[in-house]
Amino acid sequence: MLSVFVLLGLVVGQTLGACDGGGLPDLGSDGEDANNEYYQSLSSSHPFSVRDLVRADRLSGGKTSPDGTTVAFFRYVWNVELNASSTTLWVADLASGSASRVTPFAWGLSEFNAQWTSDSSRIVFLSNRGGSGTQVWAVSPTGDDLRQVTDYPLSVQTMALDGNNVAFSVSIFPGTTMDQTCNYLAAKEEGTIPGYGKLDAFLYTKTFVRHWDTWFQARRNHVFLTTMSVSGGQVTFAEPRDIMMEWDVDVPTKPYGDMNEWSFSADGKVFAFSRQMSCDDSGVCDLTEEKSDVTWKTNLDICFVSTAPGDTPNCVTNNPAIDTEPRFHPTNPELLSYVRTTVPGYESSQREIYLWNISSGVHWRAVDQSFDFSVGEHTWSSDGTKIIFNAIVDGVNQVYYTEGSQQYPTGVNTDQDHPLSCGGLDPFGEQVLLACSSLYRPVEFFVASLGGSAVSQLTVFNTDLLAKVQMGTEAQYLKYSGADGDEVGMWVLTPYDYQPTGSYGVAMLIHGGPQSAWTTDWSYRWNPQMYAGEGYFSVMINFHGSMGSTGNLSGQAFIDSITKNWGGRPFIDIHMGLDYVLTESAYAGSLDAERAVAAGASYGGYMIGWIAGHMDEVMASGKNSGFKALFWHDGMFNTRAFAYDTEELWFPEHDFGGPEYQDPSNYELYNPANFVSNWNTPMIIAQGGKDFRLSTNHGISMFNALQRRGIDSELMYFPTQNHWITGPTELTAWMTWALNFLNRYGNP
Repeated sequence: MLSVFVLLGLVVGQTLGACDGGGLPDLGSDGEDANNEYYQSLSSSHPFSVRDLVRADRLSGGKTSPDGTTVAFFRYVWNVELNASSTTLWVADLASGSASRVTPFAWGLSEFNAQWTSDSSRIVFLSNRGGSGTQVWAVSPTGDDLRQVTDYPLSVQTMALDGNNVAFSVSIFPGTTMDQTCNYLAAKEEGTIPGYGKLDAFLYTKTFVRHWDTWFQARRNHVFLTTMSVSGGQVTFAEPRDIMMEWDVDVPTKPYGDMNEWSFSADGKVFAFSRQMSCDDSGVCDLTEEKSDVTWKTNLDICFVSTAPGDTPNCVTNNPAIDTEPRFHPTNPELLSYVRTTVPGYESSQREIYLWNISSGVHWRAVDQSFDFSVGEHTWSSDGTKIIFNAIVDGVNQVYYTEGSQQYPTGVNTDQDHPLSCGGLDPFGEQVLLACSSLYRPVEFFVASLGGSAVSQLTVFNTDLLAKVQMGTEAQYLKYSGADGDEVGMWVLTPYDYQPTGSYGVAMLIHGGPQSAWTTDWSYRWNPQMYAGEGYFSVMINFHGSMGSTGNLSGQAFIDSITKNWGGRPFIDIHMGLDYVLTESAYAGSLDAERAVAAGASYGGYMIGWIAGHMDEVMASGKNSGFKALFWHDGMFNTRAFAYDTEELWFPEHDFGGPEYQDPSNYELYNPANFVSNWNTPMIIAQGGKDFRLSTNHGISMFNALQRRGIDSELMYFPTQNHWITGPTELTAWMTWALNFLNRYGNP
């Protein structure tokens, strides 16, 4: 616990304001469609680049109305000239697909988390447009009667509505009111803390000290419950109550948690949520505090609380691994689905859907155990007869449903002229709304009939952009024999100007995770079309450790094969995959082995460092000439340092077989730092200043080692970015600088 709690009691009488607030930039409302107008003005098309990537509209947050007529969603746009973005609320008619903006446009807006009132008359959502932080707003689907619903002193983070019940979260000091938290924050900012003046220091007695990109400074995500009324078109909230009060616990969980970790029962009497649980080795758990062990354990439990005032939460699952994402059945308040893993301390243990009869206490699998793939999202169909979910299988984020307990699921056909990867599952009637994308276009909304024909596209954005860019048009999912003779899959994407008789360099893109996968999802960061636009043939291997394998070693067994083997099987898969595309694939005759480059982030960055120290092994087959240049992004230089400087200690402790101090040899076996003397390959480094997953020490160490050895190298440093480069200007510089460097060797 931090000493800040002592200081809280000393701060009184401050002037309250919006502690998390701030006005919008004074940039007006012109230029909403500047990107569309830009592409309309072009007389000819051009190869796709990062500048096109950041100009693309981004759609998110689709939510269908209870009457099944309308979809609410959000559209993000960025203006190059103003260096400003805006996210506004839109609607689309489910019958015609006609879309229109609902809320007034202005630069600097951030709107999200759309919900509908039960009579479909109002959309309730979160917005920063009032200048008092992020608050709850409501508007009719036609844009009439836009009103601010809340004016809390703290920003609302996420929100869920169900009938008249409302849950929302704020970041608060445990055991205080929102006003008291605001008082302390105001005193800290003004330098008026009694006995200290202006204090910018913290005393830590437990971990987390920092998480993802944020230092822990005693505030916790707490969920509040209240009720909502709609009268005369006006939405009002009753006085909310913090159901956690003194609990030193985050709900939703950090850093990625949101309303998907919550659910209201069908009768509105119970609210379920998931949280991290601290338990000692004998299984005795502390309900009220997250202790240091949450940094090396992955114990999430589901808790219940009555929506009636006065009740305190009761945490009801005791699995030492993960229980999360509760989903009450839409009509039966005694039936709950949720996601469970079974291996403590392993965040990539298989995610399975379980059903729970609350009255009997019986839990059972919802999907046949032979379906050996991790579930992504899941939800009930509107009538409660089906469970809908998605899972990565053979490089596609595929949608499935099951109609009974422990049945093998049925796939929803999401193929059009190319396979779509889909998520954002929102059921209505006998259908489900999906947010789908591909290697060829950003997210659009689609509608699928469960058990029916292929999906139909609902929204159409980015038409002008897509008409004026040239992309790689041929993507194939190829399979070959990798490490241990196991079947390995890879996506390949041709260059924008591909001709079978041409000659093209190869860009090997290495995904992070490592327990993730390359899929057909459109990426706003690691998008292979940016490499295709430079004339590269892109190769994206789902090496051992990746999700979705259907080969001889498949599903979870393929994922688990990377444990204590980071520089082993995946490395073999990568150089054997390079051999395969250069000598055996249908594209071999058009690829130049002398112009291969490689790029990777996170685990992919680790692998770039490992490749640099083992280039002789890459070339040992004689079928390739190695990689001529490398791009390392927020990766790992020293595995032993990583064991202590990362924030989620469960990650290295599982993947390397335990804490570093118990067996350093597991960490040393595949440590890139041990092979710096073998480095000779030119390399560009990218490092985010707020990356606490893989800290700045790794990027600086990589660059120092390269410079000390006299190797052509460059360092890109982004002080405001975390593990991901997301700012449009930073993203533009990041990919421009990286490709300029790689092109000196792979595309001269």
